[in-house]
Amino acid sequence: MTNKLHIFFTDYCKKAGIVRHKIVVKIPQQNGLAEKFNRTILERVRCMLLSANLSKNFWVKAVMTACYLINSCPSTTINMKTLEEVWSGHPPSYDTLRVF
Repeated sequence: MTNKLHIFFTDYCKKAGIVRHKIVVKIPQQNGLAEKFNRTILERVRCMLLSANLSKNFWVKAVMTACYLINSCPSTTINMKTLEEVWSGHPPSYDTLRVF
């Protein structure tokens, strides 16, 4: 990042109330929260593919479905609302859900 762009981004984050944590490049283990979330997604994908008896050819579709389901499930950290509800202002519809 150029110095001018870096200063702009730093100022933007401060004004928006975003706390930045700097980590060493290419060492993902330093970001434990993101690593845990990635592991959660991958575990769900493996379970979905295994239970549906599907090959790894469906990996991308399974990842997209797992992320959709995570965003559609209530979370205790946001007072049992869904991420979709917090983002859009209305609760998600579960009418279109099907077995993977």
